[in-house]
Amino acid sequence: DAKILYEIGLQYFLICVVIVVLISGLGGPTGYAANPARDLGPRLAHALLPIPGKGSSEWAYAWIPALAPLVGGVIAGALYIAIEEMQFPGGGPRGGGNFVG
Repeated sequence: DAKILYEIGLQYFLICVVIVVLISGLGGPTGYAANPARDLGPRLAHALLPIPGKGSSEWAYAWIPALAPLVGGVIAGALYIAIEEMQFPGGGPRGGGNFVG
């Protein structure tokens, strides 16, 4: 029953497992840069340090860890509002409107 799973908090564990699997699968040997600071620091160090035979710092990709969380947040917020409106047409469970206006 879905209510039992909700009461014991299993959905939070499953969300955590999905995130861990995605980060592990996308990370390669150095880990996935889910945090923009985790991507920028090593990229700057690689670009500035005189390492013999080093490859490119791939600056064309540097904007993705900074912009992707913002775009994902906007998409998640819009999806939340759309789902809430489908479940509670006309203003939510307490009769109030949503925060969009």
